[in-house]
Amino acid sequence: MNTNKKLIVIMSMMMGVVVQMSPAAVAFAADKLVNIKKVTIKYKHEGAASGWSETCMSNWGNLVVERREITMKVMGIENKESKKVITKGPDIITIDYLTNKATKTRNPMYDSMKKQVSKKGGVKTGEDVMKAMGGQKTNRTGRFAGYPCTYWTLMGSESCVSKEGLTLHVKAGAMGINNIQTAVEVKKGKGCSTDAAKVPAGMKVQEVNIDRMMGGQRPPAGDKTGKPPAGFNMDKLKDMFSR
Repeated sequence: MNTNKKLIVIMSMMMGVVVQMSPAAVAFAADKLVNIKKVTIKYKHEGAASGWSETCMSNWGNLVVERREITMKVMGIENKESKKVITKGPDIITIDYLTNKATKTRNPMYDSMKKQVSKKGGVKTGEDVMKAMGGQKTNRTGRFAGYPCTYWTLMGSESCVSKEGLTLHVKAGAMGINNIQTAVEVKKGKGCSTDAAKVPAGMKVQEVNIDRMMGGQRPPAGDKTGKPPAGFNMDKLKDMFSR
C-alpha cells in the first residue's frame, strides 16, 4: 500500500474515534499501545447514539475487545447496533449479532505504526498523529469514573484522555447531530477474558480486504470548502508513515 493510501486509512480510523467514540476504533496494537497492562471500561452513550459499551484491554492494548449496544436516531430514523469488535495485533474481527455475521480485516497501518510505537510508545505516537491532523491538547481537565484526564480537540470534537492513554469522555457533533460518550466505570487490572476474544461457535468469518475498500478514496475534508482542518499537516503525516 502506498503512502497516500496509508494516510487515507489512518485518517479514516482517526475519524472513527470521533464518530464511533471508542478506543477500539484505533487498531494500532504494537508493543505498549496504552500505559496500562489490563483495564476494562464501561461507557454510557447519550445523544443521537444512545446505549452502552464496554471495552477491555489486555497486554498493554495488544488485545482490545469492545462490546456495544447502541441505538442511533437521526431525522426520525432509528437504527440499532449490537456488535463486538476484537482487535488482536494486526487483525480486526467485527461480530454483528443482529445479522449473525462476522468480518475479519488486517489493519494496513499495523507495520508502520509498530515502528512508531516501538520508538516513542503508543501514547506519544497517538498524540503526534492527533497534532498532525490539527488536534490540540488543551489546559482543560476532567474526572470520570474517579480518574483524571486532559481534553484534546479535533475537528469540532473533544475527548478527555488519561495519562495512560484511555479515553474517558468524548463529545462529538456535526450537522446538528451530537453524541456524548462517558466512562462510568474503570477497572484497572481487569483485562479481557478468554471467551471475550472468541467468535461465537458456528458463526462464519468473512475476510475483507481494506486495500480494495480504500482504493480511490480521499481523506475526509475539514469543511464545506474542501479545505483540511486548521493545523492539518499532510507532509508531517507522510513523513511519519513512510518511515
